[in-house]
Amino acid sequence: MSGGRGGRCYDRGRRLRSVCAAGTKASRPVIATTLESQISNVSTTAFITLFARALESKSKQPILDDPGAVRLAEALRPMLAASDRELCRKLADDDLPPLLIATMALRGRRMDRYARDFRARRGGNIVNLGCGLDTRFQRIDDGRVVVVDLDLPPMIELKRTLLDEGPRYRFMASSVLDHA
Repeated sequence: MSGGRGGRCYDRGRRLRSVCAAGTKASRPVIATTLESQISNVSTTAFITLFARALESKSKQPILDDPGAVRLAEALRPMLAASDRELCRKLADDDLPPLLIATMALRGRRMDRYARDFRARRGGNIVNLGCGLDTRFQRIDDGRVVVVDLDLPPMIELKRTLLDEGPRYRFMASSVLDHA
């Protein structure tokens, strides 16, 4: 599927669903294929970590402050609520175990620290393998860091509808198992 400005989108034979994207990409409608035709069961786990970070960010004393995750979760909520997958509907209802929410937030905070520590000691770029819908760039951006988010093409395609790339934040659609 290729998107265009003004809501134009080329279907390639898939059913399309608009996703409410308030607070995401600058006033452009976000168009995504139905979840079932776009994202594999394995990639669906990216929604778990996203919603866990979003829920934790909205708590009174968050372990991890991730306003980007909150915005993405809200943008994806209508699509997940309409999904045929029970897991997606549970996520749309914020039905996640509290221990999972805390664990995902702690993991995100730890990975952010690793990235910051690496940059402080060695400089260089951060490559986020299997990034899913991670918003690490927004959390660690110091005005100089370069982050490359790498994931399978359908996940990167979805991510491109939700977040903007730039000179210091790029997406790469590939498998970590691709030797090319």
